[in-house]
Amino acid sequence: MKAFFFVCISIFVLVACEHQPPHKSAFVKGLDWVDTSKNCSSDTVYFLNDILPIILANCAQAGCHDAVTQAEEVVLDKYSNIITTGEVVKGQALQSKLYEVIANGKMPPYPMSLSQAQKDLIAKWINQGAKNNYCASACDTSAFAYAANIKPIIDQQCNSCHNGGTILLNDHAHLSSHALDGSLMGAINHIVGYKPMPGANIMISECDRLKIQKWVNAGAPNN
Repeated sequence: MKAFFFVCISIFVLVACEHQPPHKSAFVKGLDWVDTSKNCSSDTVYFLNDILPIILANCAQAGCHDAVTQAEEVVLDKYSNIITTGEVVKGQALQSKLYEVIANGKMPPYPMSLSQAQKDLIAKWINQGAKNNYCASACDTSAFAYAANIKPIIDQQCNSCHNGGTILLNDHAHLSSHALDGSLMGAINHIVGYKPMPGANIMISECDRLKIQKWVNAGAPNN
């Protein structure tokens, strides 16, 4: 077994809708071939939608498990590497190193942590066969309330890194200050002059960025 490796937080919300037969495979953003479906099923965990954002935003970074650093010989930059170097046993979460290190609380290291719901989601994906799958859903940008819509996005994609330190995003007061001074949108839209977030090669989905932009345009209310 390889040494324990870093796995951190950040996960997309499942969107419930009618399941459709999968379309032909597609090549998405240079991250391996994936099986695509038109719509999402609430019973299915999708790698590209739900699992990969956790790994890319928090683990496949410089100095950790990106293709250059390869800490502990673990590379978590795309599906094939996650399966092989993460020692994922398809259909068996309890036998998979990727799940083991987060389930036993050893990774990610303090003060970061995964919620039980997030651990369960990763386990469910592995137990469903750890498929390299993706689904497309309608984007409802009419919903952009802070508590119901914006905070979950930030919690899932940002607060594994920004729940401590000098830049805090873990409550409305801190997040709204960055929203109103322009730095939040500058960072998540990868505008020159701002540090790209969640990472240099990783962006929050266009749908979620539109929701955040609408919330900012409305004055970043605590609603």
